[in-house]
Amino acid sequence: MKIQLRQASGVSVLELNGRLTVNDGVPELRGKVKDLLNTGEQQIILNLSGVDYMDSTGVDCLVSSYTTTIKQGGELKFSCLTDRVHRLLDITRLLTVFDTYEDENQALESFK
Repeated sequence: MKIQLRQASGVSVLELNGRLTVNDGVPELRGKVKDLLNTGEQQIILNLSGVDYMDSTGVDCLVSSYTTTIKQGGELKFSCLTDRVHRLLDITRLLTVFDTYEDENQALESFK
C-alpha cells in the first residue's frame, strides 16, 4: 500500500493505492490518520480510487479511522470508491454511516 498525503483547499487528502489488508496498508493508514489528528488537521479525505482489494481488517481500519477522527472533533470523508470497495461498504451497510462522494472535488466541496 502506498499512501500519498497532499493538501487541497485546506483539506488533508490521503490517496491510497494498493491493497488494504491485515498485512498491507492497515498500520500505515492508521498511523497517517493519527499523525494528521495529532498535528491539528481536522478535515481529512481518503481517496480510495487506487484500492484494488480490501479485507475485513481493511474495513475495520476505515471504521476505526472514522470513529477516531469524529471523537477528536474532525471530519473524515471518503471519495472515489472503486466498485469492489463500494460493494463491500454497501454489504456491510457502512455506506449509510460514512460520508462518501463519487469524486474528490465533491468531497472537498462538502467541507465548505
